[in-house]
Amino acid sequence: MARPPRILPPLLFEPIYQDFVWGAPASESQFKTLFGRAVPHNRIAESWEVVDVPPQWNSVVRFGPLAGRSLRYLISEFPNLIFGPEFPAHRFPLIVKFLDIYGSLSIQVHPSDTLAAHLGYPSQGKHEAWVILKAGPGAKIWAGLKEGVTPEQVARALGTNGIVDLLWETVPRSGESYYFPPGTVHAAAGGLFVAEIQQASLLTFRLFDWNRKDQAGRSRPLHIEEGRLAVDYSQGPVLPVRVAQGEECTVAQSLVECPKFSILYAHVKDRVEIDLKHSFKLVVLIGGRAILSGAGEEVPLGPGDVVLVPWCLNRVKLRTMDGKQVRFLEVKPNAG
Repeated sequence: MARPPRILPPLLFEPIYQDFVWGAPASESQFKTLFGRAVPHNRIAESWEVVDVPPQWNSVVRFGPLAGRSLRYLISEFPNLIFGPEFPAHRFPLIVKFLDIYGSLSIQVHPSDTLAAHLGYPSQGKHEAWVILKAGPGAKIWAGLKEGVTPEQVARALGTNGIVDLLWETVPRSGESYYFPPGTVHAAAGGLFVAEIQQASLLTFRLFDWNRKDQAGRSRPLHIEEGRLAVDYSQGPVLPVRVAQGEECTVAQSLVECPKFSILYAHVKDRVEIDLKHSFKLVVLIGGRAILSGAGEEVPLGPGDVVLVPWCLNRVKLRTMDGKQVRFLEVKPNAG
């Protein structure tokens, strides 16, 4: 009988593409422009880089000695190597996506864990964060209710374009991050490319979908009653955190700190060590090219690569490949 491994290498997964109605046509895809990827469909809205949401969605290792193995398999076989002894988990707690928002996302809200359980859903609620990688001239984000908006006003507006008038609207810029706690009503439109880090849940309650229909004349379902219960009426405008630029730029900057995850923005011109004191980390490369070294493996990374660094590696090194600055997000789970 083969002995179980004492260590796992850094892991890259095959992206899972989604062609939702608001995604970009292949000819204008930011996955091609920013990441140099071949686009497999006529329209791409999202790329799921790391995901384990039963029964359907499960990332598969892209290359290396574990190529073809699923994330769910690795967690079932080697949970301590991935999570470490201090992080209790039976499946992967986060999802990392990229969103190419060409049209308009529905006006939506995500429930808390407590409400999701109360409504009888087997999955959790959702904390979510966006990091804006590119913003077109017509881009908009709606994030949170305007000051003074009441539950009665929201109830009357649900399912209609009147809900838009109750939301705080902003013009996003590249380098900004937005954190949406459960209950935050939000949407976006018009030329945004976003890195999304979220709790491992697909629960989304649509409150308004811009009255659009598919080619068969069908509308996507709304979730009016569940959405009404999910809205946090105390959640006012969500203000962005902006990555420091130029002389203000530091080696690492905290973008999001929430009960389910933390996100750091970092950049290096040479090399940096990433420690794994408590559990795994995810490294999301958003600019430049680099080599990630750990467990005797050297993993080349380019823009858009998302690597899972298991806890068992203790410490890995990230170094630039061509001497140019590398920008990345460092994501760690929180057990809240």
